[in-house]
Amino acid sequence: MNYKYERRGHVFQDRYKSEPVEDDYYLLIVFRYILQNPMKAGLSKGVFDYKWSSWSSYEYNQEYPVGLTDVTYIINIFGKTKEEAIDKMKRFVQKTNNDCCLDIDSGIRLTDDELRNRIKEAYPELKYQSLNQLTKEERNKALRKIKAIDGSSKLQISRITGLGAKIIHNA
Repeated sequence: MNYKYERRGHVFQDRYKSEPVEDDYYLLIVFRYILQNPMKAGLSKGVFDYKWSSWSSYEYNQEYPVGLTDVTYIINIFGKTKEEAIDKMKRFVQKTNNDCCLDIDSGIRLTDDELRNRIKEAYPELKYQSLNQLTKEERNKALRKIKAIDGSSKLQISRITGLGAKIIHNA
């Protein structure tokens, strides 16, 4: 709650979270998630229809306020020319997906070393470094145990196990 102005709402009641974006793969997942969010929330009919979306910055170089969005990095990921990049971006952003972002619910954030230690303490029999040598069923069972540890994120688990984020998500 904002006590000075006696206001209540999502901004003042811990609804918003953040999570570090540490590689281009996850950056693109977050990019798509943000652009699809208004449509999934029922605020627009399509991905590119939301008035306050940053999409117009990418495709039309229009933004308000000016200078808010740096589009160069993402455009360069998608193509050598802007036209090629916009075409690929449109297809990518419109893809149906089960992207998960901001997957930490507890409010605690563990470092990679802290998570490794928690895994060793809670599941001493689990050798997370060799999860890719287990059967799919055994691996997914182990990953579900790891995902249940408060303060862990799917991206972080991917980083310390060496398994892809999609495998972690689907486990």
